[in-house]
Amino acid sequence: MRCVAWIVAVALYGLVAEADGLPAKPNEIKTLTVEQAKALARQNGQVFLLSLTAVSDEAAEALARHDGPLFSQASMSAEAAASSR
Repeated sequence: MRCVAWIVAVALYGLVAEADGLPAKPNEIKTLTVEQAKALARQNGQVFLLSLTAVSDEAAEALARHDGPLFSQASMSAEAAASSR
């Protein structure tokens, strides 16, 4: 029974993510729009963006509103880094 609940939860997460303009696997995002960054900032828990290589100042500012751990290897400007502190 627990396995069925886990499958349903994963499926619902995919539907919610796509409804927010995010792909089912946000970790595979290579380029991030400001709208996607805002949607990710509303997510609870950890956010992994390991495929993202660079982020615009506007998207970084939106991501800075995320209340939780955010993992990325993306490069950003000094201004964007300052806004995320």
